[in-house]
Amino acid sequence: MGGKSSKSNKSKDAEPTPPLDVLVEGAIVFLTSKASGKLLRVHEGNVDAQGEEGESAQFTVCKKDSESGHVVTLQHGEKYLSVSEEKVELCDESSELKVQETEGCVSFESAKAAGHYISVQEDGSVQSGSELGPSTHFTVASAVKKEEPAPAENTEAAKEEEGKGQETNAAAETEGEKGEEQAEQKENKEPKQEEGQEEQSPSES
Repeated sequence: MGGKSSKSNKSKDAEPTPPLDVLVEGAIVFLTSKASGKLLRVHEGNVDAQGEEGESAQFTVCKKDSESGHVVTLQHGEKYLSVSEEKVELCDESSELKVQETEGCVSFESAKAAGHYISVQEDGSVQSGSELGPSTHFTVASAVKKEEPAPAENTEAAKEEEGKGQETNAAAETEGEKGEEQAEQKENKEPKQEEGQEEQSPSES
């Protein structure tokens, strides 16, 4: 008697969001290097991959419509991430990067210097690389956390307050109804004078 359990049926909700769906216009993202395991960041004006979550590791995505695929610029403050044949740096002018997706990771290729990528060494230093591999792979995560719902305790307290308010209103309505009923009863108790009382006529002699 062996019924096979369907463990292979994983819920789709558990799957991570594809990186290209995170790299959308206006998104603020963290880019984690596969090589260093740390975040790409701007430190003292230089770019490295030794960062922790924080403003220094936040990049704003500006998406460009392009026939050549997913093209973005990554903005940090008022400067832009740029890849040349020699190095990776911050520039004043926007620099387009072609995004390539591989197994849930992305690589950023310079649109101007084709074949050159943001490449990270194991020590976390960043340079321009010409070979795709773990050094050029990044995972993408949104840096803006969704608003968390209010704590359950507050919700319960609010519900109790609402309940009390409703009870008070119901009691007031009941009192009002009782008052009206009593008023009606008083009116009914008052003796009604019959209007058409017969007058006895004097008997004629």
